Amino acid sequence: MGSLLIMPHTRIRHARLLNLARMSSILVALMILAICVPVMADIVASDDFESPSWVTNWSTISSFYSFPQRDSSQAHSGSYSAMMTNSNNGIWRLTNLASATPVAVRYWLYDTGSSITGDFVGIYDSNGVGTSIHQCLAAGMQNSGKTVYERRILTSTDGSGWADLTNAPRSIGWHRFDIYYNSSNYVAFYVDGLKQYENETVTPGYTLKYLRTGEQSTSGGVATGGLDDITYMTNPTFLSFAADNGTITVSNGGTKFETSTGFYDTTETLTLTATPDPTYHFVKWESSAGWTSTDQTATYTPESGDPMITAYFQRAGNPVNVTICPDGAGTVNGANYYSQGEAVTVAAVPAVGYQFQYWTDDSCTGTHVVSTSASYSFTMPANAVNLYAHFLPKSYNLTVSACTGGSILNNPSGKYVTGTQVTISAVAGAGYWFNGWTTDTCGGTNIISKNATYTLTMPPGDYDIHANFSPAQFVETFESYNTGGTSFDSLDKNDPVGPNQDANGLGNPWWGTLAPNGRINTSVAHAGTKSLWGTAGNCKDICNVQFRCNSGSPITDSVFLDWWFYDPLGSVGSTTDFCADYTALSFYGNIPAATDYPDPVPSVMPAPMQQLAIGMADEMSGAYDPAKYQVRIVGDSGGYANGWFNTTVTRSIGWHHARVMVGRKNLPLNTNDVQFFIDDMVNPVLGPRSSVTSVGYNVIEVNTIMPKAGSCSSANGCVYSKYFHFSSVDDICFGALSGVLTSSAASVGINQITWKWAPGSVGEAGFNLWDASSGGALKGNAPAGATSIAETGLLANTRYSRWVDSFISRYCGNVDGQRAALNPVYTLAATPVYGASGNGAITCASGPGSSSTTYTSLTPLIFTSVNGFGTGPAKASKYSYIVNSSPADPADWSGASSWTSGVMNWTPPAAGFYYVHLRAYNGDGVVNPASLTLGPYIYSGAVARINDLFGFDDNVSMEIDSKAVTATLPGVCFWIEQSDRTSALKVIYSGTTAALQDHAVNVIGKLDSSSRPRTLVATSVADLGLLLASQRLSPVGTILRNLGGSDFNSKTRGITGGVGRYNLGMLVRIAGSVTYGSNSDPNNRYFYINDGSRLAVNNGSGHAGVKVKCGSVTAPTTGLARVTGVIDAESTANGWVPVLIIRGAADVITQ
Repeated sequence: MGSLLIMPHTRIRHARLLNLARMSSILVALMILAICVPVMADIVASDDFESPSWVTNWSTISSFYSFPQRDSSQAHSGSYSAMMTNSNNGIWRLTNLASATPVAVRYWLYDTGSSITGDFVGIYDSNGVGTSIHQCLAAGMQNSGKTVYERRILTSTDGSGWADLTNAPRSIGWHRFDIYYNSSNYVAFYVDGLKQYENETVTPGYTLKYLRTGEQSTSGGVATGGLDDITYMTNPTFLSFAADNGTITVSNGGTKFETSTGFYDTTETLTLTATPDPTYHFVKWESSAGWTSTDQTATYTPESGDPMITAYFQRAGNPVNVTICPDGAGTVNGANYYSQGEAVTVAAVPAVGYQFQYWTDDSCTGTHVVSTSASYSFTMPANAVNLYAHFLPKSYNLTVSACTGGSILNNPSGKYVTGTQVTISAVAGAGYWFNGWTTDTCGGTNIISKNATYTLTMPPGDYDIHANFSPAQFVETFESYNTGGTSFDSLDKNDPVGPNQDANGLGNPWWGTLAPNGRINTSVAHAGTKSLWGTAGNCKDICNVQFRCNSGSPITDSVFLDWWFYDPLGSVGSTTDFCADYTALSFYGNIPAATDYPDPVPSVMPAPMQQLAIGMADEMSGAYDPAKYQVRIVGDSGGYANGWFNTTVTRSIGWHHARVMVGRKNLPLNTNDVQFFIDDMVNPVLGPRSSVTSVGYNVIEVNTIMPKAGSCSSANGCVYSKYFHFSSVDDICFGALSGVLTSSAASVGINQITWKWAPGSVGEAGFNLWDASSGGALKGNAPAGATSIAETGLLANTRYSRWVDSFISRYCGNVDGQRAALNPVYTLAATPVYGASGNGAITCASGPGSSSTTYTSLTPLIFTSVNGFGTGPAKASKYSYIVNSSPADPADWSGASSWTSGVMNWTPPAAGFYYVHLRAYNGDGVVNPASLTLGPYIYSGAVARINDLFGFDDNVSMEIDSKAVTATLPGVCFWIEQSDRTSALKVIYSGTTAALQDHAVNVIGKLDSSSRPRTLVATSVADLGLLLASQRLSPVGTILRNLGGSDFNSKTRGITGGVGRYNLGMLVRIAGSVTYGSNSDPNNRYFYINDGSRLAVNNGSGHAGVKVKCGSVTAPTTGLARVTGVIDAESTANGWVPVLIIRGAADVITQ
């Protein structure tokens, strides 16, 4: 970051850089020295107590203490040791240790039993005589009654007193102790060659130049133990020893090391003796640091680097040599030296991921197999034996699976040989980001890689690996970060003295140039208790979102960045008294793909290739307005300077909500539409505008700029304002939008449009419908998963245009996605209505039609669209119409005529009964399926067919010509019938004569449906003369069940329960048995005839069959009969039933 507030920040940065440069030179020089000069060990103090004058090297702790006794009864080596004889024995020795450096002290203590106390050795920073002891490291026997040895660390996080070495049980005799200290924070204690305790929290900074031993208190038990062979050394090396089939002894002059493992000085000369077990002989010594010797008793100077010293032995006889094929695929037991005739068994053990195949005795590529068993036994010959153990790698199952939110590209799951390298690639789905590979489970903690494309080495066993994805959202609340430290609450992970340090690529994502930069602020927060603020200039905190969120690639489209910022100044600022802090979504060219920050971190970031910023600009030239907030698009020349734009939002003190929206790529340039929002998340303060560049976005950056008055110069540096206004940033939310929708065809009504879209979003919380023409008024919304929104309350035949977007629910609230334009449409035109006013009004010069009005001439019908033609609620763009004889809405409009302007004239082609049906069309040419039906319009004149009359109302004057008369009742009526036998009609006419039968007639009259059958009441009948014989109509044979038929329409009714075609009035012939006859009334004789067919209803007479009316003709009473007559109807208690009316005696034939 920069300076303290009292100093010019840029100057401090320059001074810091100079100091860093000087320090770097010194460090380089020291590193060169460290590389060129080897580290040498040195003995700074030692004593074997063999000299009578040994006491001259030591001093008592105080006048109260005395020297231990030089004793010859129990020396560890040589003839003497120092015996602790009472509780007042306590001595110290000053060494020539000049500075803090790694040290080790090695010594032997004699343990006489659990009652011994005060027998220990320690290294101290002070002798404790007149000065305070700050640090000491000691081990031995301090407290009585202990069954384990003890250690002491005066200053560490685990306390300052003595503590047990719990895995080091005490026993009578000599025991080797080693204490190692790295001069910083690490100490380790060894007893008899085994590490018993280590600690990494020792307080550093002390030079332990004093040796001290003996009783440390004047109360407690009696010290009767011994001390011998003490050596204090710097930069020690740790030797460990190994031997199979033999033993090792180590000595140094007169000192014998029963326990050889421990710390040694590289200036010591050790004697190593190897003793083989029976049947073995010594081969050689070998050190892991490079020393070798074939002398069974060898002289060895300890090497640095903590080497392992190994003594090698081999059996007598000839060798059995074993080679592993391939190398590393397994191990073999039994390879050794054997005597001739000795039984030998070699056993092959495959390594993990391999299986044993066979033994050969020629080579790894040989084919002479001697055994296929992993355990192979044979008798040793007189010569050496060479064997080759062959192994094959195993194949294991690799299972690569995608967790919710993504998929695996070309999934490579299958069987693989151990060691095979397999590349796997995860592909995040829309609305998700890749979140790492785990080997335990989806959402597990065992993350092996954060890279979406990862190459694994197949392990020796079945392997499951999971691609994890998370909803595309990065949230930063700053609540989890630490405060304090010498960097004043620094956020940066790369701040070496900050409280929030973290490894590059893990944990804390924030870093900055010349750390520290932003600081954790606990005095003001938007939510919670913490926020980020800057307290100096040129501070830039960066989060690498291409690494954290997009598998190392720049994010190129469909994202948002949302945050809150605190304005401490408001609108009263100026170019010399201001707060110029802003947050941005940016792209820089030096951002790594696999870690958070570049190494080394640059001291200054290059100019951003793209930056979408909101806040208080640091660009104050030109038309800069300090009373307004600014936004920036790098490369956009439309602002006041350098991509910066003044907004219309007036600055005010307090928290403000900011959001940057990046739309999808626009082809062919791959730029984005970008929008900026401040406080109002619906109406942008700028946009949409083009991003200008197509590089994408890879960082979130928070910038805090020291208020600067004027410009900077090389002579005077930068002059800063005396006013400091530090802004804060909180609750950052970055994520992917839910996707852009595609318009589908809308469904329209008169006052409603159902807007539709194709699914294109993922993870949405819902959808919004916006008015495109009014600039974005919200018109409706729909839940997640919907594909339509119905909008009501609209005007007829009016064009509407709308946008739709999907919104997601995130930490920062609902975030609207990029709006997609829906196809503009017109509502349906109003349904036509008859009248002089109103939407869709239609008039006709002849009125709306009436069944009581008859037109005698074929005058045209003239229709007028009252409101004219066009768009708008009152109009239709056009009408379609159909004219027919039915009042029902036509089922098929494909042949309709169009009416597009002016008046519509329609002239009937002939007399008849007409209805006019109209439909209205909107501005898109879409028809309103509801129609207006006008009519009937009735035109007098002859109709062509009898059944054409049936559609007309009663009392309408009608004419029908040239119809055949089939029967007559003189003075009452006659019957006419269509020549194709499709319909017939009873005509009431008092002038009827018998002579009309088989004549053709023209009839004018009015229909009457007051009874059944429906009749035509004639007002005039014109006799056209006798029909030719070929034109006369013969009766149609039928059965009783078919007589009468069903209704033709509601005006022309059949019999009750009748089925089939309406046939009342038709001339028919039937046959059957007579079931009853009556001649009691000479003028109204009748009989019943039954043919066995089932009638629709019972006639109620008690006689089976159909009644035949004979008039004055004698009716048969029994037997069979064939009857000719016209069908009529008669009312009974059970409804209307059919009857037959004969024309004369010749119509009844009996037998």
